[in-house]
Amino acid sequence: MYWADWGNHPKIETAAMDGTLRQTLVHENIQWPTGLAVDYFNERLYWADAKLSVIGSVHLNGSDPVIAVTGLKNNLLHPFSIDIFEDYIYGVTYINNFVFRVNKFGKGPMENLTTGINHATDIVLYHRYKQPESECLSVCLSTAPFLIENTSDDTLSII
Repeated sequence: MYWADWGNHPKIETAAMDGTLRQTLVHENIQWPTGLAVDYFNERLYWADAKLSVIGSVHLNGSDPVIAVTGLKNNLLHPFSIDIFEDYIYGVTYINNFVFRVNKFGKGPMENLTTGINHATDIVLYHRYKQPESECLSVCLSTAPFLIENTSDDTLSII
């Protein structure tokens, strides 16, 4: 799991679903991390920073942090929530009041998909190809490296 902390020392962290293996992924050049989105296929975590008006990404292990989209270049003011699908970052802005899409590899301009959505705070894209398929037939939680806890019958499987 991943989460963002706006506190006195803003950061983005990760941990296994049982709370173990906690690790800070990003703690520099970040102020108001408001939206997180996982790109499972490229193994990167993206975030929106509403204060800095940027979208950044980091490898899931915490290496290679980069700023993917800057607000001044793209008129992106106060990005609040983002999601990832294929080559694009989709998001909403709190001040500009629009839904946008931008190439996550920095190719081409940002596109406004719609305007006039006052104070939107979340966006979620649904598609069957957004996340790799799992072999779990019920709710399964990753508890430690290579272990999956099947919550329907309390068994552990090594994968």
